[in-house]
Amino acid sequence: MLLRNDLHVMPLAGSRDCVVVDDISGRFARTKRAVWDQLRRTNTPTSHADSGAVLWQQATSAGWTRSRTANDRSGAWSPLSIKIPITSIDPIAKRLVGFSDLIFAPKAILMWSIAAAIGVLVLSMRWERWAGSVPSLTHYITTMHPMSAAAVFVLTKTVHELGHATACRRFGSRPGVAGIWFLCFMPCPFVDVTEVWRQPSAMRRAAVMAAGMIAEGVVCVIAIWVWVLAESANMRLAAMNVILICGVSTVLFNANPLMRYDGYFILSDLIDSSNLRVEASREWMRCLSLPVRSWFRLGRRSLFLIGYQAAAAVYRVFIFVAITTMILAIADRFGCWRIAAILVVVLAMAASARKVRSMASVWLGNGKWSVVPKWRRRGLALGAIAILLVILLVPFPRYRHVSGRLEAKDVKAVYLPGDGMVESVEVRVGDHVLQDQRLATLTDPELEIRLVSINGQAKVLKHRSRAARLASLSGDKHAMSGQSLPENQWDVLDAASLAVSVDRDELLERQQRLRVVAPVDGWVLPGVGRSGRNQGRAESASDGSAEAETTLAADPLELSPGPGQLAIDRMAWCRIATSENLQVTIPLDSDDHDEILVGSEVRIVIPGRSFRSTAGFETTQVMNELGAGGEAVQHSTVRAVSPLRSDAGAQQMATGQSATGNAKHGYQAIADLSPDGSVTMDHLVRWDGAECQVVVHLARKALWEDLVEMTRDVIGR
Repeated sequence: MLLRNDLHVMPLAGSRDCVVVDDISGRFARTKRAVWDQLRRTNTPTSHADSGAVLWQQATSAGWTRSRTANDRSGAWSPLSIKIPITSIDPIAKRLVGFSDLIFAPKAILMWSIAAAIGVLVLSMRWERWAGSVPSLTHYITTMHPMSAAAVFVLTKTVHELGHATACRRFGSRPGVAGIWFLCFMPCPFVDVTEVWRQPSAMRRAAVMAAGMIAEGVVCVIAIWVWVLAESANMRLAAMNVILICGVSTVLFNANPLMRYDGYFILSDLIDSSNLRVEASREWMRCLSLPVRSWFRLGRRSLFLIGYQAAAAVYRVFIFVAITTMILAIADRFGCWRIAAILVVVLAMAASARKVRSMASVWLGNGKWSVVPKWRRRGLALGAIAILLVILLVPFPRYRHVSGRLEAKDVKAVYLPGDGMVESVEVRVGDHVLQDQRLATLTDPELEIRLVSINGQAKVLKHRSRAARLASLSGDKHAMSGQSLPENQWDVLDAASLAVSVDRDELLERQQRLRVVAPVDGWVLPGVGRSGRNQGRAESASDGSAEAETTLAADPLELSPGPGQLAIDRMAWCRIATSENLQVTIPLDSDDHDEILVGSEVRIVIPGRSFRSTAGFETTQVMNELGAGGEAVQHSTVRAVSPLRSDAGAQQMATGQSATGNAKHGYQAIADLSPDGSVTMDHLVRWDGAECQVVVHLARKALWEDLVEMTRDVIGR
């Protein structure tokens, strides 16, 4: 077991550390100069003590020796991490160096820091506006095409990697190859800047590692100011999306030292560790092998490394669960959930098999666990099994996040007659009306013709009946028609006249119904789902057709159908609200029909930013007038649950849209909002039909039950 002769060693500042360069694999490793000298002097582990054997084991793992481990020969490969190199990024980095002062110069960094601080201050001052936009952002992201979301992510990460490459070239090092890294099947750009470890200054190495986060931070600052200055709601939502991608991804991955990204290497350099993860694992094993009384003598560095090891293990589990959820959600959007579920199950089984083998090594004391006392090893194994059982068996709370619709609770629906045409409409949406006040007048030409005809028939029959009576009294059998008539002819004519009178009364009643009046006192609201249906038609006709122009140009205050249009009796023409009480209609998936019952708890989040009601009003101004400001959160319970329907029928019931398309909801639930004085009758029309976010509390369920259900869905049972 000899050291390779093709390795290059470069001393670092202070002469305590050095960098071992492997030009063949393109890998760099930092180590202590004393460790490297010890390996060079002995050149074999057999003539040294146990500490020397450990050093040689680490040297073999790093690829410094002429012999390789089995793992090195097999090559660790994972379908969740596939790197595809494409070309050298150095020519692009050379061109970008000339413009890099705009980002990396000290004055530029100061300027961007000030802009970020002011932007964050403005965000804090407008926090209610930001928080109120979060539900809308959730809807915006869920409705965004997956390719658009992936494009935003790839573009921001491209800026990140170009920041690394440009900073590396600024300090005189040559960036390596660039390519695509399929991380959990998500395409991410990557740049090889390992040559930066040739830099003798720790500050320079840290600057290159942080350059990607700085470049991404500049994009985040620009997005913050776009959100502050933009007038368009869609522009603000897009800016929020970029802010979250640049901020959340940077914090969770790049700046996080628990994963082997930028933050990990910066932290390793700062604490003077050649391999932080290996050192933390070694310190963890040393702690387990020491007597308990010796734990109190552990230094702060040892305690930090032990805590780091534990935090990294927990974080890896968290990332695995998050990635699994993301893969299933994306697959569900594309209709291939079962394929993704099978893939997740296979990967989970492979990971479980590795963990079982590792747990067997812990229990039996194989390998590195041989130095740990038996009772500790088995205690750790039993503790891990107990934690797993708790995770699988303990019921956890579950929730459903859906978009609901605010509606006036105490309303009286007004329907138009089935036949006829609207002649005039006397009220508009938002008007206050009194009982029996006329709302609209309809005309029915066919009904008018029938009335004229039946009035004529009634007069003729009345005349003939009178003539028959006179003829019967005078004995003149030929008074009316010149023919012989029975004496009771007038009885028949009276019966026919009565029948005609009944028909005339029915027609008069129908004519009276053409005059639509208010059944109660209250405020006029649009019919259920009517404006929502118009919005749906406008979206579906967004190709500039005449129908889209007509729909978008319609006055939201006008009731539909209006003058000159045929009446429709299949749904309410308008509603009369008698109080300011509101309720929330919650469309739900049919899979939850047995779990969401009357009395289930719900949390209703009413956004405080601009949202459009079915009447077409912007409610921001109204909320400012009412002093509500920001988002309103109310807790309530389900008051009623509709019967289970077909998906298309429930969607039509919930939104008023035609029963076409890919509807996902199978039934509805209704919850009441407690009156808090923020909604008044004169502003009720502005709230009715507005969207809100609803969190429905489901019954607690253990993880093993979800796994069983997922398995049944996968196998189709």
